[in-house]
Amino acid sequence: MTETSKQYALALFSLAKEDKQVDEIYDEFHQFIEALESDTMKFFLHPKIENKDKRQVVEKVTKNTLLMNFLKTVVDNNRFELIEEILRAYKDLLNDSENIAEIIIYTQKALSKENKIKLKDKFTKVLDKKIIINEVINPSIVGGVRIEYQGRVLDQTINSSLEQLKSSLIG
Repeated sequence: MTETSKQYALALFSLAKEDKQVDEIYDEFHQFIEALESDTMKFFLHPKIENKDKRQVVEKVTKNTLLMNFLKTVVDNNRFELIEEILRAYKDLLNDSENIAEIIIYTQKALSKENKIKLKDKFTKVLDKKIIINEVINPSIVGGVRIEYQGRVLDQTINSSLEQLKSSLIG
């Protein structure tokens, strides 16, 4: 995540906090990003399409005035390529303000409820935050688990062990 996207997210978060609409902004911003198709993204990124045309599209699809003005600013500053990063940075700020940590768990198959509870309890104690688990099933994982949280990676997959072994044998 770039420093620029963090600055944009902080600006939006600060304004949303002043207006007491932090969650509403996130929800609408998230919906906006989810609705972007590849053709729509190409439209916003195309250098020959004038910003006024891009601003008109933003006006038509965005209801919240604060978010609309923010998106227009992003368009005017030619920073639309950062839009998804800005949303992630905003979500991080939102989670921090609510003392929440999201962890992503990559496994070959779904974790049992018991294992999810154990992981949630362990991370709650370690991070002293409410934990939200996002599970990603990746069939290419031979076994084990990869956990990403707060910019850290804990990779205890067999794939990782095999890569380390390969690297040490090569050289």
